[in-house]
Order: sequence, then structure tokens, then C-alpha cells
Amino acid sequence: MIADVGSGGTDAQMDQVANAHVSGLFFGPGQREQTTVESDGGNLIRKTIAYHNSGGTPLK
Repeated sequence: MIADVGSGGTDAQMDQVANAHVSGLFFGPGQREQTTVESDGGNLIRKTIAYHNSGGTPLK
């Protein structure tokens, strides 16, 4: 299953991912106009750390 939670992913969307028994998520630019990890000014890293520090979403 591939789940697209988009750039505005919410906790509710992460619950849907967990309910689907997904154990990994992949991030990538998708299109040339979109940013990459190297060009987003640290946004993905900051959000990933904040999500981890908040406890994340448990798998079900």
C-alpha cells in the first residue's frame, strides 16, 4: 500500500497509515518544482524531530 499524506500531513492521517500496518514512510521530491531534503532549509528534519519528540503514532 502506498499512502500519500501530502505536505500537510496530520495526526489523523498518520493514524490511517498506522491502521494500514505501514512500518515505513518514504519522502521524496516527486516533481522538479518541489524541494528536497537538501533544499528545504531543514524543514523535514525539524518536523521529523518534533514528531519523534511528541511520541509519534503507535502501530496498531
